[in-house]
Amino acid sequence: MLVKVTRETRIPLHGLDFVGVIDRGTNLVEVRPTTLCNLRCAYCYANAGGQENDFIVDAPYLIEAFERVVRFKGLDDIEAHVDPYGEGLLYKDLPGLIKGLRGVPGVRRASMQSNGTMLGGGRIGELRAAGLDQINVTLNTMDPGQARKISCRDDYNLDAVLRAIEAVPGSGMDLVIAPVWFFGVNDAEIGRIVEFYKGLKEVHPEPGRVRVGIQNYLAYRTGRKLGKVKEREFGHFYSQLRALEKKHGTKLVLSARDFGIHPAPAYPSDLVAAIYQAKLKKRAVEVEVVAPGRNGRESIGTALGWGVKVLNFSGAAVDPARRPRLAIPAARFDVTQDFLVTATLR
Repeated sequence: MLVKVTRETRIPLHGLDFVGVIDRGTNLVEVRPTTLCNLRCAYCYANAGGQENDFIVDAPYLIEAFERVVRFKGLDDIEAHVDPYGEGLLYKDLPGLIKGLRGVPGVRRASMQSNGTMLGGGRIGELRAAGLDQINVTLNTMDPGQARKISCRDDYNLDAVLRAIEAVPGSGMDLVIAPVWFFGVNDAEIGRIVEFYKGLKEVHPEPGRVRVGIQNYLAYRTGRKLGKVKEREFGHFYSQLRALEKKHGTKLVLSARDFGIHPAPAYPSDLVAAIYQAKLKKRAVEVEVVAPGRNGRESIGTALGWGVKVLNFSGAAVDPARRPRLAIPAARFDVTQDFLVTATLR
């Protein structure tokens, strides 16, 4: 089922990990407009495309939530980063969304994450015209067969993705090539990607125009896993990156500072404060269930204007259509440092 998220649905756009606005306490604010994806990548942390329900958020509703966060921060160097649990180019009004985000006072840059498979056919120019400043493109291998295997799509066209990547910096946008290093699987390919990056950087030597940001593979409990590939500690990961730096003669270890990201006040949550108080007093917090979640065990709730992902392991049915109000013991809530809230029914 495809769920269209509008103001009328009362689905909150703060506090959920898969749609809405996520503030991690920096000047970069994440925007998640959809969960739709055209790939089924074997390592996807979000299990995109493998859920019962998908979501599309109404652009004005999303921009309104984003603007609240930006206004609270009070900065003039905000970056709006479109980073969906899926592929952003499947969001029909992506140019309109980017234009709306870019127009919020205080926003200096707009960027997005993409798998690169839908960047052809004039899309790059369209996105640039809308105000997009940077595209981060996932590229895990230079081998077509391995690319098809990792993406779980026999029609994955690596040549088309590489052509799109090459076209991005020429459009006036910054490019970040973003491979994931699966140790023991694409080790040699990471080196080939670095050489590909170096070739592009020679063509576009302007500072920040072309960068490569290699990521360490992390396996998430609710995501998909790539075969028997195991996570490597970040100490090992960075030691391997530094070895690659020496081998290829280029900078590969990047920090938030390289992207102009810095700490900034985090948008506050009355719900998070209420949960902490309820935990101290061993009380319950009331949550109204307003919509189904991505699968049958998951629902979307709201409390004090904040989103709650409700996981039901109780065996009792929870029907979102009835908008039930649940008194959930505070001890059953988990809150991340980014104020993403999950409540578990047992």
